[in-house]
Amino acid sequence: MPNTAAVIPSPKVRFEVQDRPIPKPLGSTLLVHNAALATNPVDYKIQDDSYFITIYPNVLGSDIAGTVSAIGPDVKRFNKGDRVTGFASVTSNNDIDHGAFQQYTLLNENSTAKIPDRMSLEEGAILPMAVATSGVGIFLDLRGRKDGSNAPSSGNDEETGQCRNCGDAAIRINTNAREFGAWLFNEFLEKGLVDKTIVPSPAIEKVEGGIASVQKALDLHRKGLSGKKLVISLS
Repeated sequence: MPNTAAVIPSPKVRFEVQDRPIPKPLGSTLLVHNAALATNPVDYKIQDDSYFITIYPNVLGSDIAGTVSAIGPDVKRFNKGDRVTGFASVTSNNDIDHGAFQQYTLLNENSTAKIPDRMSLEEGAILPMAVATSGVGIFLDLRGRKDGSNAPSSGNDEETGQCRNCGDAAIRINTNAREFGAWLFNEFLEKGLVDKTIVPSPAIEKVEGGIASVQKALDLHRKGLSGKKLVISLS
């Protein structure tokens, strides 16, 4: 199967559907055959204003779910065939192979979680950005408790370079809080999905058309969307 992708060829233009090479996982990365993608309002803002992305052409998007197709030599927690959800890290590394809007995506092990068999992959796809954003609040609170100060809400951390604004920090969690990210996805999320203390929310609205419908989904976000999550099925 080709790696069909919604590629943004240059800044501030619309997506083009293209076939790309299937990436090879190295180090602690996993290759996931995506079954479902979810979109977020930040995706169209990145498309329109080039936030975080400095290399083009590229593939955007953060929320995926699918089946592990291959693993890098340093991966410890996952095996080929595992059903997973994960936070794609293109906004932090600008690597086109780490974008969500394609058939195959490389995920970092520390931002990936197994999902139970009872949960659909469409449900799994709506979790990553929500979990990362919530996790940032926990992370900043823990840092505030550790150093005796209040958790900050704006500015940049001089030690790590992490933006203290939660919207920014959520999509930078892979590069600036690796150990916390591993706990958040590999342990907290996985356990919560198993014991049902974490459930997928909000309601899903499917956008038909596969990869070719990514632009349609982002256009729907531009018009305004509330109380639902847009999901694109690729299976």
